[in-house]
This record gives sequence, C-alpha cells and structure tokens, in this order.
Amino acid sequence: MISVIIPVYNAEKYLTHTIRCLQAQTCTDFEVLLVNDGSADRSAQICAESAKADTRFRVLTQENQGVSAARNKGLAASKGEYITFLDADDEVPDNYLETLYRALALCSGNPQYLKKTTCKWATALTFPVGVAIAIRRKYQFKKMGEKL
Repeated sequence: MISVIIPVYNAEKYLTHTIRCLQAQTCTDFEVLLVNDGSADRSAQICAESAKADTRFRVLTQENQGVSAARNKGLAASKGEYITFLDADDEVPDNYLETLYRALALCSGNPQYLKKTTCKWATALTFPVGVAIAIRRKYQFKKMGEKL
C-alpha cells in the first residue's frame, strides 16, 4: 500500500479537485492522509466529507504549524509501505499511483507490483504536472564511510 500525505491549509478552492483526482485512481491500494493545518476556510469540512465518503481517506488535525509539521504528522500516522506527498492544489492523472507502483516494481526487479521489494532508494518520476516521489517506509541507513 502507498500512503499519500496532503498538508491542507486554506485550500477550499482546489482541495475537492485534488481529492477527486485521487478517488479516480486506477490503482486502489492506497490511503490518503489529509492533514488539516489549522485552516480557517472550509478545508476541514471538505476533508471530513471526503473521509466519510471514502474509507481510504483519513483526516488529521493540528494547529497551524506549517507544511513540514503537517507532513511529519502524516508520516507518523501513515500505514503504507511507501509514502508520497501531494499539495492540496495538485492535479494528478488517473494512473499516477499505478505509475509509481510500476516504477518501484521495476526498481526492485519485480514485475509483480512490489511483493518482494529490494529498492533501497527513493524513486522519482516526472509528470507533466510536476514531480512525484515515492519513499520506502523502511529506510536503510549507513554510517559515513560504511558500504551498503
């Protein structure tokens, strides 16, 4: 599963469209964490309605602390093996997550969609709408000078 983390701050003009883009994904093995970062507009209501209508969506709420804190909160609550970030005003194609899965499967040499992933690094693909990044949840760290 892939976790999609979206920091939300006063994004009512764009948020519904971003959510619809995710609901239309050809890949369905994902969760969306909408992190409301103290919005003063209808963003919190839009997030709540989305979570009520689709169980793949969850809402996290915090006082306004900025986008980095919102992403960190989403990371802490995520359940997916892989993580990707979107902004509340992003538009992604219907095959966005499927393309990420396929790229990760290629990286691992496994055409069966990540069943035995060995990819150690983040994989990035450039789409017409921007850059998509999927990060593996289980990181492999090394000390300076140490070989992997």
